[in-house]
Amino acid sequence: MIDKIYKGYIQKSTLFLYPQLRIPNITRYKPLGTYTGLNTDIHPAASALILLYKKFNSKSFFKFETKYLIGNEYFMERFESNDNYVYVFNLSHLKTSYDKFLVGNYSRFSEEAKIPILDYYSKGDPMTEYIESYLYPELYYDEYSKALNISEHSLENVIELCDKPDLEKETLTLQLNN
Repeated sequence: MIDKIYKGYIQKSTLFLYPQLRIPNITRYKPLGTYTGLNTDIHPAASALILLYKKFNSKSFFKFETKYLIGNEYFMERFESNDNYVYVFNLSHLKTSYDKFLVGNYSRFSEEAKIPILDYYSKGDPMTEYIESYLYPELYYDEYSKALNISEHSLENVIELCDKPDLEKETLTLQLNN
């Protein structure tokens, strides 16, 4: 039952795009951040996902990197900064859903794009209910109307239950090493 609404900004690329890489939710290594743009080099419209990871010098991270990052079928390239690695992935196979992501139309994602998101959050994650409500809002208008103390009809007119991505916050600005 949804009875609380988070009022702060949540990185939308983390919620909706990161699961497309099919990296297990239970992995030890989580990105410091996820983004749709990188400096002025990669624009959000490029259908890219950028992951920022702290540099780890360990066999464990190397194994993770080899399997899930560099070994990912969508991997494009890796950059370095002083303390971090930046990985770029190509999500153009989901271009239609990616474009819907950019304007905050999460409920209009294709089922192909929704499945990895639901799989990622299905293992007892506290976000599961919220994610489902963002992808299938019509099933949750009644709960949100009570939590927000507004009519279901008002929510039906808005359609989406999650705000649009802030493309400025979704763009990583970082000095990269040459």
